[in-house]
Amino acid sequence: MPEPTRRLAARLDTAARHATTAVPTAEPGDRLDAVLASMRGRRYDSASVIAVCSDGRLVGLVTIGRLLAAPADATIEAVMDPDPPVVAPGADQEHAAWTAVQHGEPGLAVVDSDGGFHGLIPPQRLLGVLLAEHHEDLARSAVSCVPPPPPGGASVESGCAHSHALR
Repeated sequence: MPEPTRRLAARLDTAARHATTAVPTAEPGDRLDAVLASMRGRRYDSASVIAVCSDGRLVGLVTIGRLLAAPADATIEAVMDPDPPVVAPGADQEHAAWTAVQHGEPGLAVVDSDGGFHGLIPPQRLLGVLLAEHHEDLARSAVSCVPPPPPGGASVESGCAHSHALR
């Protein structure tokens, strides 16, 4: 991981913090059978998406499902998405997770402004971000629904009618 990405990863709320480079990678001209053979016997943080890079720059992504469905003698370039959704290393983690969800992606590439590949955010980390953000939103909502104490001790109903309507 490049030094600027390492510094960003130290911030808890950035895309860089959730990205990993322990993912399968390939070059555009690689044959699919060679890509699969290179993956065997290796451990990855996630193998749901293969990053296709050329000279350290992301040029596309291939889901493992697409890789397995294509003919073995095809090149990875023939089956890759050449314009996948990406986020910058400093992007907010919630923005990154929603970008992946909106595009139906099982992982999200983190790239800098020059297209340099900084890693992928695996699906389990994206889910973790969404759950953490959901819990944070619920906690914030609960706090905002607590009415101030009534004057003189009389009881009042909660000002959160919307939360009761959702039950």
